[in-house]
Parts: sequence; C-alpha cells; structure tokens
Amino acid sequence: MKKYEENEFASFRLENGILHIVYKENVNLFLGDAMKVVAQRLTFQQGNVYPILCNIRGLREISKEARGYFAVEGTLLINALAFVSKTPLSTIFTKIYINDISPFRIKMFTDETSALEFLHPFAQAVSR
Repeated sequence: MKKYEENEFASFRLENGILHIVYKENVNLFLGDAMKVVAQRLTFQQGNVYPILCNIRGLREISKEARGYFAVEGTLLINALAFVSKTPLSTIFTKIYINDISPFRIKMFTDETSALEFLHPFAQAVSR
C-alpha cells in the first residue's frame, strides 16, 4: 500500500494506522472537487477502514453541494474523524459537518497533537 499521494486539493499520508488528509492553502472545493478527493481517498485506502485526521486549515471555501457529498459518500471506510482547524470558516464548516453526520466519532481540534490522541484508540482497533 502507498504511504503518500496528493492531488491539486490535498495530500494523503498513512502514518501509524491513521490517514492524514491535509488540504492545500487557499483551496476552494466544489462538488466535482469533493468527488475527486473522496474517490482518490477510497482508492488510496484500498478497502481498508482508517481513522482520519483531516487538516482543513487551508480551505478557503467549500460549496454546500460539496459539504453534502462529504457528509454522505465521503463517510465510507472511516471509523473516526478528527478535523484540525483554526480559521472561522473551517470551524463553521466542521460544526456543520459534525451536525450532518454521525456514523462514527467526530471531533474538532485546533492542534494535531490532540487530534492524534483522540484517533489513536481507533487506529489500534483497526490493527487488531
């Protein structure tokens, strides 16, 4: 399995059983972009379930349609999700996303260390 991959919107890195998705700076996401990100993530995961650390600090804008797509089709093969965000826009997006879906544990953090602590037990569960 690959350990790193990227596209024009984000990078994907598997480390210690946790999938890290980091959005690039000043990214605007619309429905087609969201579909591309989810398709690439699912291919990258090769059918494996992972906890995901999603760093959305770089997101500048995300359309309602893209949010809806992430909230439904974007939930496949995830057992926990930690958003890392500092900007008001990404904080609002995260709260909307958390309210829209709940098939697994989701939390928002302002730092990666706390997010990784939250995800660690879910990575352990997958590796057993």
